[in-house]
Amino acid sequence: MVRLLRKAGADLNKPEPTCGRSPLHLAVEAQAPDVLELLLKAGADPAARMYGGRTPLGSATLRPNPVLARLLRAHGAPEPEDEDDKPGPCSSSSDSDSGDEADEYDDIVVHSGRSPHRLPPIPVSKPPPDDPI
Repeated sequence: MVRLLRKAGADLNKPEPTCGRSPLHLAVEAQAPDVLELLLKAGADPAARMYGGRTPLGSATLRPNPVLARLLRAHGAPEPEDEDDKPGPCSSSSDSDSGDEADEYDDIVVHSGRSPHRLPPIPVSKPPPDDPI
């Protein structure tokens, strides 16, 4: 998906408007090392900062997966010396299971946001109750 977005002209450093999280920040928050590595190899900036100043590496050091920080350091991410140890108000929980994460990522990375040709999601209806016979 990262490759397709890049081919489509996506800005891999575009921050989301609420907190300034870059796609790298979101990959760290999702604890997705494969996506993180693809973004880094595609040219995403490991020194990107959220509006509060936190870097992707600063977020990675708060996560249990050491691979995230290792990848960022290997790609030249600056050490988070002046960042506090508490997640910011915009940090998502690592246990979050938001169904909107994929849509949020699309909006953040692609310049034009959602495609005007994209169809709305089809609502999932409840299955009919079993007929008692």
